[in-house]
Amino acid sequence: MNQKKTPSNSWSFFLITGAFVAIVLATLFVRIFDPKEVLFANDAPLGKLSSQSDIVWSNFKSYWADCEWIGSHLPSGTPSLTPFSYAVLGPVGFLKFHVPLSLLFLGFSAWFLCRQSNFSFFASGLTAVAAALNSNPVSYSCWGLPGKALTQGLTLIAIGFAVRSSREWGWRAWINIVLSGFAVGFGVMEGADVGAIFSLLVAAFTVVISTTGSGGTPRAWLSGILRLGLVAGCAAWLASHSLSTLVGTQIVGVSGMSQTRES
Repeated sequence: MNQKKTPSNSWSFFLITGAFVAIVLATLFVRIFDPKEVLFANDAPLGKLSSQSDIVWSNFKSYWADCEWIGSHLPSGTPSLTPFSYAVLGPVGFLKFHVPLSLLFLGFSAWFLCRQSNFSFFASGLTAVAAALNSNPVSYSCWGLPGKALTQGLTLIAIGFAVRSSREWGWRAWINIVLSGFAVGFGVMEGADVGAIFSLLVAAFTVVISTTGSGGTPRAWLSGILRLGLVAGCAAWLASHSLSTLVGTQIVGVSGMSQTRES
């Protein structure tokens, strides 16, 4: 006879899974506990982070890169997970703990999606471990780009809220769609072009899950389009700063991108 799963059982499995992933990551990154060592970061070495440590909170207004030849004015820092992690942990703490914390977040995000998809506790736990230790986000993170792992995790959360919305009715369904859009927006802020690409996957999934369960009726398609519009609107509103920066600095305003006769 199957026993009914209670919320306390769900939290127990969640905490057990989190503890297991944390122990594995602590073992994998055991050298971060050595006071003399930090993790390698290709784009943000310790010297560069330390040069900005005194003005970390003001970087959310504007940013000046001191380590560029004579200096370079950059867009302000985005209010995403990585800048806040740097602001709270400091340069040394950031380089020590941000990578394993990002992978742990990815594992929790995978757990969330699996539970919203009615996977068993055991299957959800295995998926969380597999996501956190997958060679792709681990290798990117160890190279110095843990933002990719955070972006993947936020994308899984966005899909999880989309799945939950398909089981809800009325205002509850739309609240979950809004939360899905916010997760997409945070993903764009965190991962820039990677987050923008992942957002297309969330958009496609939102439409599919809104239409297939209802037999693809015109009303279902209308609901799917409305949900897609709400996800896109919430994501664009939250990530408007990153979108303007992405378009202005990486697409439109890049030196050498003009269509001259020589190019």
